[in-house]
Formats: sequence, structure tokens, C-alpha cells
Amino acid sequence: MGKMVGITEFKAKCIALLDEMHRSGEPLIITRRGKPSLDADGKASGGGGR
Repeated sequence: MGKMVGITEFKAKCIALLDEMHRSGEPLIITRRGKPSLDADGKASGGGGR
């Protein structure tokens, strides 16, 4: 499933949470008002920018 974290906590701890996600390989699910809002899996999209 992945680690669920509220958007306020994500805002406060963004870099640490992303580092943890890359280390553990576990997806990060950011919630807003208790409902999933964004899934991050740590894989780069490979889009190469704008």
C-alpha cells in the first residue's frame, strides 16, 4: 500500500520523507483531509524537463 502522510506533515518534512521513500522503496501516499491525493513511487518519469 505505502506510507500515508498528511499534506501538512509532507510540507514540513518533504526532503526527509522523500529520502526515506527512496531508501525503503515503499511508495508515499500524500493525503488531504484523510483522502489520498497523490501517490509517489520514487521512479523518475524520464520526461527530461519542459
